[in-house]
Amino acid sequence: MKITAVFGTSLYAVHYDGVEENEYDQLIHLWEDILYIYSIANQHRLPNKIAFAKQILKDLAAIQDFMNEVQEGLENIDQFFKPLYNMESGFRELSLQKGSPNKKSCLRLYAIRIDKGTYLITGGGIKLVATMQQDEVLMREKSKLNMVRQFLKANYVFDGISFQDFKKEQDENE
Repeated sequence: MKITAVFGTSLYAVHYDGVEENEYDQLIHLWEDILYIYSIANQHRLPNKIAFAKQILKDLAAIQDFMNEVQEGLENIDQFFKPLYNMESGFRELSLQKGSPNKKSCLRLYAIRIDKGTYLITGGGIKLVATMQQDEVLMREKSKLNMVRQFLKANYVFDGISFQDFKKEQDENE
């Protein structure tokens, strides 16, 4: 597993071994794929596949616009991500996070909050159920969150400084 910068020191993504792209890029390309979106609509027996596809593409554009504004310094990435568990409050080391363009969107980016303003994308999904436990794809995403969190802890990453040290060492060993 490798960690790649999506942009600046705000957003990183996991690049899993044997996969062509990092998780962020892979999700963007997947969510742009109309056939994939239609397959999700069919799988969940949604009545209006066209409206669903249009909404996914609209929400994807909102994510990309927001991230572009973060990159330009016009938005704060901390406004995009929220704790995975709604009951969580305050600072928590390597907190599990979810990001979405708005409360009604079913698109989710899953990340680990490394430090204020620094996130590591571990995956994402289309959430059409009340809880992650009701969807096996989302349960895999939750497992990836936990696996990456354990990987970071095993490599003594617990904040922004230790993350940058780890990233530098990883880049040097490439």
